[in-house]
Amino acid sequence: VYTYVCELTKKHQGINSQIYNSSLISFAIYFDEIGNNEKTDQLLFESYTNLKNNINKTTITTYFFVIDILGMRFGNQLKFKESQEFYNESLELKKQYFGESSIEYTKSLINLGISYSQQSDYSKSRFFFEKVLSINKNLNFENIDNYTIALQGLITGYSFEGRYDLSEKYLHELIKINKL
Repeated sequence: VYTYVCELTKKHQGINSQIYNSSLISFAIYFDEIGNNEKTDQLLFESYTNLKNNINKTTITTYFFVIDILGMRFGNQLKFKESQEFYNESLELKKQYFGESSIEYTKSLINLGISYSQQSDYSKSRFFFEKVLSINKNLNFENIDNYTIALQGLITGYSFEGRYDLSEKYLHELIKINKL
């Protein structure tokens, strides 16, 4: 079925179309769910390559989606260098397309913060989490989800470093925010 759908959309829409690449991503997710990592990666990289060569207003959100999926996949495989390359690409493009104060940009900061936390590099993760806090305070907490994730990242990082006073500071902030 997937071959038929992909070939049909490729024939009628072309390999650079949002529809074709969304189909590839959908089937990659299916293959991931049944445990076929090789096919999953093949489809994701095909979509990534297609979209990278033709970024436009129609394809940009799909491109962000596939970049973030690849970053997450590599992170889950403990391939942090590759994961961070995708997350950094996403960060720079989101900065370019949406600006540094956008929710989209802060999501990429969160992804990088989490990636460095997974490696126990809390000083680097703090940089990204603190930037999210700064951006969101300027937005009057429009994006409370990213703000609370950043607070949780700081609480965890400081706790693992034995810096309980700072961990507690951010815990109080988290409690205060959740009362809003």
